[in-house]
Amino acid sequence: MKDSGEFLRKASLARAALAALERHDLAPEPQNYALFYAYASGSEPLLKEAIDGILREEGGLSRADLSMLCRAFLRDQALGLTWHELPFEAAGPASTPPDATASAAAALAAAHAAATRIGNRTATIDLVRRLVAATRSIEERKRLIEEELARSRAELDALQASLDNVRHETLNDQLTTLASRRHFDATFERAIAEARESGAPLSLLFTDIDHFKSFNDRYGHQTGDHVLRLVALAVKQNVREQDTACRYGGEEFAVILPGTSAAEAVVVGEHIRTAVMSREFRRRASGERLRPVTLSIGIASLRPGDTASSLIERADSCLYKAKSFGRNLVVAEDESPLRERA
Repeated sequence: MKDSGEFLRKASLARAALAALERHDLAPEPQNYALFYAYASGSEPLLKEAIDGILREEGGLSRADLSMLCRAFLRDQALGLTWHELPFEAAGPASTPPDATASAAAALAAAHAAATRIGNRTATIDLVRRLVAATRSIEERKRLIEEELARSRAELDALQASLDNVRHETLNDQLTTLASRRHFDATFERAIAEARESGAPLSLLFTDIDHFKSFNDRYGHQTGDHVLRLVALAVKQNVREQDTACRYGGEEFAVILPGTSAAEAVVVGEHIRTAVMSREFRRRASGERLRPVTLSIGIASLRPGDTASSLIERADSCLYKAKSFGRNLVVAEDESPLRERA
């Protein structure tokens, strides 16, 4: 009979708990059921007063309120619910409760324990209300901080993209899409250092469009720009991926040729020269056929004791020899400056 009475008592409490959940439009989840079972049983007077106080002030219980109350009052209940198993869904996934909110929950539990010791129920209810409000405030601040961080990330991404564009524009010539003079300077110093360390050859090729000023004067700068782009394309198409083709300035181009001897560089220069000379140039607007475009090319190769300046100076000297001997030539060091025209 005693067991039957206990069963009926617990069944009555269970019905009361479920009725309370339905009355307050709360999901019949284990933690909610446990909370209102304890509420109905009267085993935790402070819990009842806390719930009644929140209901009076707020008119209902939010998921955050339920989580806070479960953490504070049900930690030691023999219902299979533990501190870590209780979900904390109001501010994020259950597996990763935010530190600030978890701290507020811990503070709530501490306040409950302290108030229980001193027996001041009114103070406990007030603390519960304050800590629930503080938790909500923390969650709102967390949300605002996350939004601000998201905006900051977006701004940083946009800034990075802008910096990448600036860097690209700095390191590449906008007209020809070849590397810029600034890129040439940095790459050439590095190529010299690597050649000295490895003992591999390194050659530098300088090229200049013959009579480009008169070409510009006759056909106009737009046509001149078109010729520069086509010459740059011919240069690009006749060098390897590891080579660096640059617009050195005006109508001058430079090509850094790592791992390339002087004889091999002459072959590269001849390919570039003949590719440009054999190309037919026309004015875009009228289709008028332009006079042939030719290049003069000078080549120098790295020697012991060379600096970037000395190697550039010798390549430039070979370029001027090519011009002085009639243009449309490739001239390398220690070779006859006059080469057979293609």
